[in-house]
Amino acid sequence: MVGGRKSLALGIFHGHGDNISARETDRRGVSLARDLRDPWPDGTYDAIVTSLCLHHVPPGDRYSVAQRAARALNPAGRFICGDIYRAATDWEEALLTESWVRAMKREGAPVDVIEGMIRQRAERRPHLSTVAEFRRSIIDAGFTRSYVPFTSGFVGLVVGEAQGPLSTRNEEKAPARPVARDGA
Repeated sequence: MVGGRKSLALGIFHGHGDNISARETDRRGVSLARDLRDPWPDGTYDAIVTSLCLHHVPPGDRYSVAQRAARALNPAGRFICGDIYRAATDWEEALLTESWVRAMKREGAPVDVIEGMIRQRAERRPHLSTVAEFRRSIIDAGFTRSYVPFTSGFVGLVVGEAQGPLSTRNEEKAPARPVARDGA
C-alpha cells in the first residue's frame, strides 16, 4: 500500500509495440499489471498510475484502459496518466520540437540520435492525443472530472477522478466538443 491506500501501476514501459509491460518490483501494496491490455489483478484501487506507455498503444486501447480504470477505482480514486502528447496545432508542434532539439543538443545527443527521435515523433504524431483530447476521453470513459496539474513541452500529467464523496456532478467538466486541429 502507498500511504495506506491500495494502488495499481500500469504501463511502466518496457519494450515496443505489443510488448508493453510493467517491470517487476517489490513495492508493498502496489499491484502491477504486466500488460495494460491483459486482465488486471483482482480488486479495486485508490489509485491507478500509467507512466509513459499509453502513447504506444492505439487510441481505442487507450480509451479501453481508461474505462477499465474507471470501473476498478474506489469512490474518489484517481487515474493518474503521465505521458507524451501531441501539440494542438502545427505551429505549436514546431515550436516544441525546436525547443526539444535544442535541449538534446545541449545535453550532447549525437546528431543521428536527434534525427531519429524527430523522425520517430513525426511518425507517431498522428496517433497521439492532445492533452485536451485525452482529458475529454477520461470524462467519456466514466470519470466524474479530470484535470491537468502539469505540462511541459510534449509531456503532460492528466488525472481522472472517479465518482465519490470528493467529486460532485455540479463541478465543471472538460468540454465534450471535439478539438479543432488548427493547421493540421
